[in-house]
Amino acid sequence: MITSVEVPDRFNAATAFVDANVEAGRAEQVAVYSGDQQITYAEVYRNVNRTGHAFRRLGVEMEQRVFLLLLDCPEFVYAFFGAMKIGAAPIPTII
Repeated sequence: MITSVEVPDRFNAATAFVDANVEAGRAEQVAVYSGDQQITYAEVYRNVNRTGHAFRRLGVEMEQRVFLLLLDCPEFVYAFFGAMKIGAAPIPTII
């Protein structure tokens, strides 16, 4: 049995995993648990966009690699998806 799958010309994981949850009405639901912190999709969305803008201001362009050397923390999530959001390729390394 042959099954066809429609693949979009462009796919952005940050949009699929972060933006889509906000758009689906889950903005105030918890997206990330980190120690005692509970971070909502709305907070993740804001910080991902801030980080993406910061990468752009630093001169990161589409398809460039961004080496991420971070602790396993919310900032890692923001940097990973922030890089993806602007079309860069995050290279994750958790210390």
